Amino acid sequence: MKFRLFTIALLAGFLCMGARADVTVTIDQSAMTSSYMTVLELDDTYLWGQGGWGIPDLSVYFNETGYEMTMVPNSIGDPDPYWYTPSGGPGSSGNKLMEASLYNEAGAGTLSGQTVTFEGNVTSNTLTSAHTAIAFIRDFEPDYSSSLETTFPITSTGEFSISLATNSDPNRHVQYGIQMKGVNVWVTDLEPYGSIVVEAVFPADAEAPMPDPMTFDTVPYATGDGSISMTATTATDNLFDVEYLFTCTAGGGHDSGWQSSTIYEDTGLTPATPYTYTVTARDTHPDHNTTVASDPASATTLGGDTDAPSPDPMTFDGTEASPVSVKLTATTATDASAVEYYFTNTSGGGNDSGWQNSPIYVDTGLAPGSNYTYTVTARDKSAAQNTTAASGAVLVTTTALPGSSALFNSLQGFTGDNTQGLTIHELALAGLELASDTAEKIVGFDGAGATFGDAATWESRNTLRTLGQDYGDGSFEAAATFITQNTTEQAAFIGVGQGIIGNWGVPDFELVGVNAINAEMQGNFCKIFTHTNGVIAVIDQTDAITTVTNRVRMIHDADAETITVELDTDYAGGAFVADRILGTHSTVGVWADMPQRIYIAAGAGVVLKDFSITSSLLVDVENLSISGPVAGGGMVLSWDGSAGQTYDVQYKTDLVAGTWTVDPSPGCSDIFAAASGTTSATSTVSAAEVFYQVIPK
Repeated sequence: MKFRLFTIALLAGFLCMGARADVTVTIDQSAMTSSYMTVLELDDTYLWGQGGWGIPDLSVYFNETGYEMTMVPNSIGDPDPYWYTPSGGPGSSGNKLMEASLYNEAGAGTLSGQTVTFEGNVTSNTLTSAHTAIAFIRDFEPDYSSSLETTFPITSTGEFSISLATNSDPNRHVQYGIQMKGVNVWVTDLEPYGSIVVEAVFPADAEAPMPDPMTFDTVPYATGDGSISMTATTATDNLFDVEYLFTCTAGGGHDSGWQSSTIYEDTGLTPATPYTYTVTARDTHPDHNTTVASDPASATTLGGDTDAPSPDPMTFDGTEASPVSVKLTATTATDASAVEYYFTNTSGGGNDSGWQNSPIYVDTGLAPGSNYTYTVTARDKSAAQNTTAASGAVLVTTTALPGSSALFNSLQGFTGDNTQGLTIHELALAGLELASDTAEKIVGFDGAGATFGDAATWESRNTLRTLGQDYGDGSFEAAATFITQNTTEQAAFIGVGQGIIGNWGVPDFELVGVNAINAEMQGNFCKIFTHTNGVIAVIDQTDAITTVTNRVRMIHDADAETITVELDTDYAGGAFVADRILGTHSTVGVWADMPQRIYIAAGAGVVLKDFSITSSLLVDVENLSISGPVAGGGMVLSWDGSAGQTYDVQYKTDLVAGTWTVDPSPGCSDIFAAASGTTSATSTVSAAEVFYQVIPK
C-alpha cells in the first residue's frame, strides 16, 4: 500500500518548506517485519541482544487485515534457571527483563532530511505494572555512534501521533515501531499480565482509483485452447495502492479474485468457446473505495489442437557433463500452443526433470565417472496436451573427479543461486560445489560475488568447497576475499579438511572422525583453528582489523608439513600484499588418510569473491613401463595408479627441445583410477621417436 514507509505517501497539507517533506506511517504487518530482543538483568543491567526474534517469538499477533496488532509479554518455555527462578514451569518467576521491539527499518538515506510521523490507535491496554510499552521513531548512524529518538508511552487507550525530523546525513537509518519491556513470563494463560492492541490510523479517503469506470489496456484474447489473457489499465489512487478484480460474466470461466497485478489469465477453459469479462479496481484503504466495472469484453478460446509439437519424435541438441552433474539441451520444439519438456533418466540412477518450460535440464547429485542415459519428450499446452514420441536415448558420462589442481574463480557471473541446477552445474565445471545444512540459506551469485546467508542470522552457514579431495597431499596456496561489516554476527572461513557442515554451520566443526585446519574472519579479528576428531583449538589470532574488505591467504608447504595464514587487510584488488601473518604451524598428522578439500564458508550476508588455488600435488607415478607394439599398432603404458586420481599421458618427439603435449590417442587423457592398482593406456602416436610421461592431475 502507499500509506507505509517504503512507498512514502506525501499527504496533502503535510508538505513542509524547502526540501524537507513529511512522511506518515501507521501499523502495517507487511511493513513492520524487523524485530529485536534485548535481554537484561532484573536490575536493568544489559546482557545481550539479538535480531531476528520474529513473530510470534516476540508475542506479537496481527489480525487478518494486517492493520491491527496485539502485543503480549514475552513467554519463554525453557526451564533453564537462566530464565526462571529457580527453574521454569507455568507460574514461575521470571529471571530476566525482555525488551522486545517490532519495527520497520528504512535503509541508508531512504528518509534522510524528512519528517517522519508515526500514528496509531490504542484500542486496548490491560498491561500490569510488570510491563511497559512505547511507540517510537529512531534515526541513527549504522554504527550507533549518534542517534535521535522520539517515543510515546502507551499507558492508556486512544490515538497517538509522534514525529521526528530526521538527520539529512544520507547514511542514516530510520526505524518506527512498538516496544514492550518487562519480566519474562511462563504461563499457559497470558491474561494475568495483560496486553496492548494497536490499530492503524488512516487518512480519510472517499475517492475510488482512476479511471472510473475502469477500462482494459488489452482486451481479452485467446492464448490457447483453454486459456484467455487480459490486461487492465493501470489505475492510480491519491493515497493508496490499487487492486484489480477480473470477473467472468458469461461463458462459465473464472474470476481472478482481488490481485495487485494488472494481468490476468483465465485457464482451464473449453476450446472454441466464447467468454466475457469485466475489470474493476479498488484502493487498499479499509473502506476499499471501488470503481465502476469496465464495459464487458469477449474472446473465444482457440479451436481444438490435435497436433503434437515438432520435431516428433523429439531430439537432443547437446549434452555437457561435470563430475557431479549433466546438462541436457533438447531441440527447441515448436507448436501453435506453448511447449513444455520432460527429460527421463532411463539408466544409471539419475533423476527425471518433471514437465518444465525450459528445453535445458540439469541433473545433479550424480557420481563421477559414471554412465547415465536420458530421453526427452515434448507436449503442447493445449487442453489436449498433445505429446511427441520420446527421443532416442543419449548416453552421457560424468567426468572423473578432479585431483588437486589450480583453480581461480571470481564467484561472479553464475546463473543465479544454489537452488538452481544450472548454477550447480556451472560450479561443478569450475571444480567447486556447495554444501549447506538447510536449503533456506541461499548462496546468490551476482556482480558483487557470492553472498552467503540472509544477512540476519549467523548460524547455518553455507560452504563452497573443491570437488578435488587431495589438496593436503601437496603444496598449495589458497586465497579468498571476504567482505564483512566487522560485526560478530558475520563470520567467514577458509580452510582445508573434508568441508562437511558441522555445528553452527562451521565446516568440520566438532565432528568426530574429522580433522581440519581453517582461518576465521569474525568481527575485527582473524584466528586459526585446528579441528582434531571433534576437538577444536585456537592456535593463533590477530586483532584490531578495522577494514571490511580483507584477502586471506593460506599457504601449505607439503615438504615441511606446515601451513601459514597471511592477511592483506586493505585489499583493493591486484597483487596480494601481506600486512599480517598469523604464523607458521605444523600440519603433521592433521589429515592422515582423510579427504582434503579446500573450502570457504560464510553466513549472515558475508560476500566472498576471487577464490583462487594454486597447487603442486606431490604424487609420483610409480613403476611406469612401456610395452608393444600391440596388434593394430600402438604402445601400452602401465603404472601403479592411486584410487581416485586422474592422469594424462603426455608425449613429445624431441626430448631436448620438444614440448610435452597431451597424447590425443583415445583413452590417453582424463584417465580415472577408480581403485589403486595397475592403470594403463594405449598410445597410437606415430613418429620415428616418441618420449612419454604420465602426469597426475
